[in-house]
Amino acid sequence: MRDFDLGARFSVVTCMFGSIGHAMTEPELVATLRRFEAHLEDDGVVVVDPWWFDDTFTPGHVAGDVCTVDGLTLARVSHATRQGDTSRMEVHYTVAGPDDGIRHFVETYQARLYTREQYEKAFVEAGLTAEYLPGVQNGRGLFLAVRG
Repeated sequence: MRDFDLGARFSVVTCMFGSIGHAMTEPELVATLRRFEAHLEDDGVVVVDPWWFDDTFTPGHVAGDVCTVDGLTLARVSHATRQGDTSRMEVHYTVAGPDDGIRHFVETYQARLYTREQYEKAFVEAGLTAEYLPGVQNGRGLFLAVRG
């Protein structure tokens, strides 16, 4: 996210599902937002679904879901821990179907736990004016930003 160039501008640039948290340092966060700004049309909007803020992250959080479609069942269970200013989420998947039996795999994600103020400062440094909308996106909120 820090250095892409699509050679085009868009009316809306989005960064959803807390993936902005993969920018692990403040300079990486600013560089990412600058790339979003560079791809924005003059009257366009940047929409960012932040990862949990430093003060809203819940260490030890467990989440899980099970879904069955066309005879294939998927179970997803995650556990989140805090390591300094980052979160570490371990996610286990179990996939079961009549032909392939049961498979299991694990993914681990790390994301930076920024404060709201750090996000807001990064938007300004990237040439964007952002408004924060609380209470959406599972409680993480949403940033809407424009040039200026």
